[in-house]
Amino acid sequence: MKVINIFKLMIIAFILSSFGVAEEVKVDRIYPYIFAESTGDNKFTICDKSIKPIRRFALDSNMESVNTLMALRYNVIYPNSDGTKIFLRGEYNIVDSSFRLTGWFIVSPFVSRDVVDVNKLPQEYKTVKRVNLVADDFRIPVTNLKLYVRTIE
Repeated sequence: MKVINIFKLMIIAFILSSFGVAEEVKVDRIYPYIFAESTGDNKFTICDKSIKPIRRFALDSNMESVNTLMALRYNVIYPNSDGTKIFLRGEYNIVDSSFRLTGWFIVSPFVSRDVVDVNKLPQEYKTVKRVNLVADDFRIPVTNLKLYVRTIE
């Protein structure tokens, strides 16, 4: 009896999906973000306990989140891109290595590496522990900086 009911449910689900009524549910997860300066792939995440490349952001991504993540300056992205400070919210597609980004955040406190004197070579950096992002941390104007910071006590 149970087998017949399960079979009926499967047929109903198939019929509904063929008419577009049953739509795929997209579930957001949190993924560590790894950035590596490279001429090849330079954006990575950890999925199923292994490092996976992010080859592109999906078309249905939150474009504000994509733009602000890509606009992070070197002084924030480089020292915090080892997978322990910056996290992506969305869904990784293993088939085409794309990522549907719905948001991202950096864990506070985080580290910033700032140039001491831009006219001196080789450049010296000072490492500063910070709790907030500032407008100068981005290459584009960002209106809500607090949206991208999560404090961990």
